Amino acid sequence: MTSHRKERIAEAIREELGEILLFSLQDPRVPDVLTITGVKVTADLQLARVAFTQSPEDEKSIRQTLEMLESAAGFLRHQLAQNLQLRHTPHLEFVYDRGQRHAERVEELLRQAREAMPPAEADGDDERT
Repeated sequence: MTSHRKERIAEAIREELGEILLFSLQDPRVPDVLTITGVKVTADLQLARVAFTQSPEDEKSIRQTLEMLESAAGFLRHQLAQNLQLRHTPHLEFVYDRGQRHAERVEELLRQAREAMPPAEADGDDERT
């Protein structure tokens, strides 16, 4: 299978899961903000790893959301099968995407480092000749 086809299928799954979670999944455990950030499918299309972020981001809420998504995986897969009309709908595996948290932390550390540095010479003159 071509990489391009896998990417198209992964993107279709990501978009469709977002719609299903927003409009079809009636579960009180769905957090206020739940975003599907990416989907990676295996070469044989048997498994789709679905990355998500959410708000609030505390560990207890993340664990509850992960449990909710895992318990709803059958329903979500069934909805995907109906809406995407794939020959085989992949099993869904959910993982929390910590990339955004890490990026924000790196930005914060860089900002702190810039603030801690002494200001550069305003005129830019070097003492080197």
